[in-house]
Formats: sequence, C-alpha cells, structure tokens
Amino acid sequence: MHLPQLLLDVLSSGALYALLGAGFLTSWRVTGAPNLAHGAFAVTGADLALWLSQSLGLNALLAPMVALAAFVLGWLLQNWLLERLAQRPRRAGLLATLAVGIVCLELVQIFQPSMPPAAGPESEAARLSQLLLAALLLTLWWLWGCSRIGRVMSHVADDRGAAAAAGIDVGRADALAFALGSGLAGAAGALFVLDRAVPSGAGWFFLPVAAATALLARTGGLAGLIGAGLALASVQAALAGMAAPQLENSAAFGLLLLAVIIFVAGRGSGNELP
Repeated sequence: MHLPQLLLDVLSSGALYALLGAGFLTSWRVTGAPNLAHGAFAVTGADLALWLSQSLGLNALLAPMVALAAFVLGWLLQNWLLERLAQRPRRAGLLATLAVGIVCLELVQIFQPSMPPAAGPESEAARLSQLLLAALLLTLWWLWGCSRIGRVMSHVADDRGAAAAAGIDVGRADALAFALGSGLAGAAGALFVLDRAVPSGAGWFFLPVAAATALLARTGGLAGLIGAGLALASVQAALAGMAAPQLENSAAFGLLLLAVIIFVAGRGSGNELP
C-alpha cells in the first residue's frame, strides 16, 4: 500500500474508533456505568447495514438509519431494563448489558448476511464512509459543546444530585445518553462495513477498542478521542506492515490494558474520567 493510501486508511480507522469511543464515553459519563453491550451494538449495526445494502441497495442512508435503530434500542433498554436496576448494586446493570450484548452477538451469528469483499480505502463506498464519518464527528462536537442537550448531560455527569435539584430529569438524561451511545455504536458499525471487512470476533474487538479509546482520551474531549483512535489505528497499520494482521485483536486488548493502567494511575492522582 502506498504511503498516501496508508495515511488515509489510518485517519479513517482512527476516526471510526473515536466515534466508537465517543459513544462508550457518553453513556459511561452520564449513567455512571460502562455499557458492556457497546461492541455488540456496533456489530449489530454492521450486519444491519449489510442486510440493508444487499436487500434494498441502500448506501448513503445506511449510517443514519442504523444509528436511529440503535438509538431506539438503547432508549428502550435503558427505560425498560436498566432504569429498574438503578437501585440495585451496580454489577446488576453491568451484567444486564453484558447479557444483552451476548444475545445480540448470538442473533448476529444466526442471521449474519454474507460478507462482501472489502471495498478498499479509495473506493466510492470508502469516500462516502469518510464523508459521513466527518459529518457525524462535527455533529457530535456541536452536540457536546454547543447544544442544550450537551449541557444537560454534562451537568448530570458532573453532579447528579445538583442536576436533580436544578430541575433536570436525571432518568431522562440517562436514557438519552445511553441511547446516544448506542446510536453512535450502530453508526460506527455501519460505516465500518462500507469500505472494509468486519474482523472475526468483532464484538470482542469493538468493545475493547471503544473502552481503550475512551480511557486514553481522558479530559481531551473529542480531540482526545481522535488522538486515541489514531494511536490504535497506527498500531494496527504497523502490525499489518509486519505481516501480522491477525494480531489486531491483540493490539486492541493491549491498548485497553495500557489505558486501564493510565486510568487507574490518574484516579490515584485525583483525576477523573472526562
């Protein structure tokens, strides 16, 4: 692969990983618990996008449609299941999202459509994916930094008690954040399959990627997420250059381990998750 193509692929992959991490981080910050079904939602989004593409011939509308479906699923899951577990120990919610993720992955295995060959970084599908990805990241930047919804979620993340005392519906903010995180996961999965093949065991690949990106971002906001995503994409590109692409899952888990170490060290010094 020529250097310009390699750089474009790294940038595209890094931005996708940033989108995955943004969804994971949004849900975690507001609700206070990580969504262990996040990777499964991304895989489900990828397979739904494949089915829509093969059955209906859709491409340009794939990511918005899949994101909307994942958003609705996340909203229902938070309101009908996780909200009822809110007064129980935190592990109850973690186990619930883990169980939902496993069910999603099993259903994907049953109904998985045939995987077409990867389109490549210079294809029309790849360019479409890159444009949609840039639009989503810009929208997310505006949502986090400029919108009322972003300010509400930030208040709840900073201090739930103070937010409730100020008249903010904390339960609704939880549902919105969880649904937004789920929607971003679905969109990332849909964009992923527009120009590349989904890796084997993708559910257990996307989750550590999202978690590592979120943890490495720390207080860097969207720029930090993009930087963390680019770091992982660069490691993957280096492994592929050494003829070891089968180690991409190991790279994701290795980066997650590094992120956890950095996160624990930061907590010890008084820093919190962004």
